[in-house]
Amino acid sequence: MQIKSRTLVLLIAIPLTLSACIAPSILTTPTPPSATSVATQVPKEISTPIAIRGKNANEYIAPYRAGFQVGNNFGYQEGWTNQQYADLTASLGMTTTRISLPKDYLEKNGYDTERANVDHYRAVGLTNLPCFLSPYVDGHYKIPANLYAPTFVNGKVNPANDWANYVAKVVQGYGDVVKIWEVWNEPDFTNDSSLAEIGGAWNNRPPKASETTNWNGPITSYVHLLRVTYEVVHALQPDGYVATGGITYEAYLKWILTLTDNPNGGVVTADYPVAGGAYFDVLSFHQYPIYSEQDWQSGKPREFLPNGTTQFDIANWTQKVKNLRFVLGQSGYDGSKFPAKIFINTETGVPWQWSGGDSPLGPAAQSKRAADSAIGLMGAAKQNDVVQIHFYQLNDSSKDDEELDDPFQHMGMFHFLTTAGNQRLTPIGVAVKTALGK
Repeated sequence: MQIKSRTLVLLIAIPLTLSACIAPSILTTPTPPSATSVATQVPKEISTPIAIRGKNANEYIAPYRAGFQVGNNFGYQEGWTNQQYADLTASLGMTTTRISLPKDYLEKNGYDTERANVDHYRAVGLTNLPCFLSPYVDGHYKIPANLYAPTFVNGKVNPANDWANYVAKVVQGYGDVVKIWEVWNEPDFTNDSSLAEIGGAWNNRPPKASETTNWNGPITSYVHLLRVTYEVVHALQPDGYVATGGITYEAYLKWILTLTDNPNGGVVTADYPVAGGAYFDVLSFHQYPIYSEQDWQSGKPREFLPNGTTQFDIANWTQKVKNLRFVLGQSGYDGSKFPAKIFINTETGVPWQWSGGDSPLGPAAQSKRAADSAIGLMGAAKQNDVVQIHFYQLNDSSKDDEELDDPFQHMGMFHFLTTAGNQRLTPIGVAVKTALGK
């Protein structure tokens, strides 16, 4: 798989009818939180922390009963608000959206700064939100301080563990709307995708810190990040789910399932008794069908239909799901030994304008390909038991006919946004809105 070159916009809270196949779920509206300011809340006492109960995802994952949902990632356009983005999202017939609540942003502006936005998301029908958690400053991720301090002390979240306190405050403040907590965003992102391919270096050794530029740390520390998040979320929000942070590479997943969070090589000890698969309920993954996938079960490149077709896109996306399930199954996470993981796809899409690729299409053919693939991806997600699929992104990042060599500029449901009321659907947006019955 080729690496993608783009900058993720922070999602600050950053004749074919599929109505029978992908109709949005009708969900009960959760009870609103109390009027107490999130900023003044103190993580409540936990009488029986999850670590003391001994429960983890090797023993139990709560059934996901919300049904299939389609959502997207908000873009960014100067002069537009997140509430306006939510209105546009709901107008398409989507019933969820992926958000972010970065630690440094909340600490600077107050932990309740996104409360009104999140309430608005629910009011317009966006529910069961996935939210990716991260410290993010000046365009850079940074590993949390004191990550290995105990998660709990005397039945309370340990104030010395910076990440545990952040997760506790966010879960208590937004857990009535956010149900899936993604741990980081693309921790496996690398500038050298050959490392992660079949036969690449990651097949025989764990990724080095310098090779994963979104994480910049050993994978054992990422496993510990999952563990701390899992312990806090399941102690404070019993109906919440912990997810991987939108991973791309099968080889990275393999090492999460192989190593413990022991900083001394990920080996099993009394303090680090199980590998990383015990600390997440949901496998969140990213897959852009314009990039070719390998077949991890056979160990060979797959012979796809010609690039530039909807058939190629759907086969490619489906191969990623098969690959990830194969890797999980090798470690027993297919129900044979441990509970099977829930799947969500939090970034995908095909550009409706694009001058690149192995087989560049003309404008009309590329536009039709993107629209047909959007419908096909929703159907493939439902067929393959992927409970949420989120398109990247709500609006194009560039004006029409600009930056056509960058596929991520023109994956939007809406053209480049100007002023409210003048928004225009792209061919992708028309297809999705029609398929969702709007």
